[in-house]
Amino acid sequence: FGAIQAKDTLAAAVPWLFSPELGLATNPLWPRVYETFGEDPALVSALGAATIVGIQSVTTLVPPSPPAPQGDPPPPEQSAARWSFESNDTVPTGAAACAKHFIGYSSPRSGHDKTPVFLPQRELLQYYVPPWRAAVQAGVLTAMEGYHE
Repeated sequence: FGAIQAKDTLAAAVPWLFSPELGLATNPLWPRVYETFGEDPALVSALGAATIVGIQSVTTLVPPSPPAPQGDPPPPEQSAARWSFESNDTVPTGAAACAKHFIGYSSPRSGHDKTPVFLPQRELLQYYVPPWRAAVQAGVLTAMEGYHE
């Protein structure tokens, strides 16, 4: 999930993807509803984290085993791993994910883009923070600001 986005982006020599959108589609008038994973915070958290892991995935190349006495040598093994700046045995096949738009942006009072948002603390913590917590736990490398007051 997200690995194909990274592959296509890297093919264009762009190592950074502005994805996933972690907003909740709670106001059908908001023009960015189509970018979201829906209105359920648990679903948005799970799909957002999976997208981040896929976008930022790397492939670890393991040297092939010595060839068997008869037949062809086995192909190199590959295993999925998380991005690490400390590891010298990984070949990046992923890009940097950018979680967007910062907490609460998807709930504008008027339904219009780039307008004021009013969220009581309970609603903010219960619905809008969990996807961002999941994104940080998934290791998202960047985050985009929200364009709201």
